[in-house]
Amino acid sequence: MLQCVHRRLSLLTGLLLPVFAGPASALIAAGPTDEIRKIDLGAVTLRKDVVYGNDSDAHVFNAFVVKSERPTPVLVYINSGGWRSKPRRILEGKETEFAARLQPYFDAGLSLVQVSHRSLDRDDVYWPAPMEDVARAIQYLRSMSEEWSIDPARISLMGRSSGSHVAEMVAYSQERADPASDEPQRLHREIRFLQRHGGLDPWIE
Repeated sequence: MLQCVHRRLSLLTGLLLPVFAGPASALIAAGPTDEIRKIDLGAVTLRKDVVYGNDSDAHVFNAFVVKSERPTPVLVYINSGGWRSKPRRILEGKETEFAARLQPYFDAGLSLVQVSHRSLDRDDVYWPAPMEDVARAIQYLRSMSEEWSIDPARISLMGRSSGSHVAEMVAYSQERADPASDEPQRLHREIRFLQRHGGLDPWIE
């Protein structure tokens, strides 16, 4: 299993690390950032239960950001099965234990984000809501790139089951940037690399 993880890391870092972003200073803040729970886990900072949209029960992600002298690439894992998705809540006091399962990715310099979306089993939710939600999450991440020291040009997507489908639809769908908006939607949501299925299952399960 560990060898498989390291092979995936070699592929990811080989594709992501040579690509550099333009100036992050042009990006806007997503605020209010003072409401985001920030937990120091040593070499990694956890931003816990971040709400990236207007549905606080669905538009949620956890971001493990590697501390680095230069902005880090980001791997976004889409939590989805049967196009149903619920935020993965990390129990209080279990943050360090949870992060330890992801150490090979941190060692490779990859920051990790686990994102949820609105579920299609809700009466008020229809396709392409999951795709639109994940695209919005990517825009939010880009809006925070300077503050969080992540590279907005090195964001990749991963998922399994319907998560891989959502990842692919985001990767190949039309651009959703709205230059006239003062919100994160003004930012493009293009991703650098699509990994349709990967070795993060222990993290999700």
